[in-house]
Amino acid sequence: MTIGLLSLGVFISGMLAIWTGYRQSPRGFYTFKPLTMILIILIPTLGGEGFSLLLGLITAGLIFSVLGDVFLMLPDDRFLSGLVAFLIAHLFYILGFLIDQGRPIYWPILPVFGLAGLAVWFLKGGFGKLKYPAFAYVGVISCMVWLAWSRWINGGQTHHLLAFCGAGLFMMSDLILSVNRFKVRFKAARALELATYYTGQWLIALSVIELDKLGF
Repeated sequence: MTIGLLSLGVFISGMLAIWTGYRQSPRGFYTFKPLTMILIILIPTLGGEGFSLLLGLITAGLIFSVLGDVFLMLPDDRFLSGLVAFLIAHLFYILGFLIDQGRPIYWPILPVFGLAGLAVWFLKGGFGKLKYPAFAYVGVISCMVWLAWSRWINGGQTHHLLAFCGAGLFMMSDLILSVNRFKVRFKAARALELATYYTGQWLIALSVIELDKLGF
């Protein structure tokens, strides 16, 4: 019941974050953008079956994601600080996915890093001084998606699939943000970026709890 209500709150708050962003309402956007992630953090906090290392690592990743959100939404350009915060978040996810599987499966590296390479090639020239931090970030998030995919192959359980889908949506969100910032601006970018980002983080959070707690 609690997790179901939190998930409903995530949906409502996320929609309000998107709406206030388009309405150019700083107060509303500064409220609902981090609030959505705080509600997502409460899912593993309240829904976990006691403390585990995996739950702790995923929760830490969600917390650093909130820091990244705060840096990215500030009026002055804190993009690099946000990039670092999200990079740390991915490192926590990587550790979580790595310890929760046997020997990693290596063949998913090819499609994941292949797509990441195509994205970098498409965006080349737009990174400017952020080129090397951006390359490092792409490498780290690609590792995160690869290990989430490998974990699903190794485990084959629903919660493994949720984490993999969440990781993929997180990567898609970052691609949308990067295209909008470094290549070409388009009006739907904010909605697409936040929708994929919040859905991805929500799925990752759900992946560490008992799914029967989602019911209303």
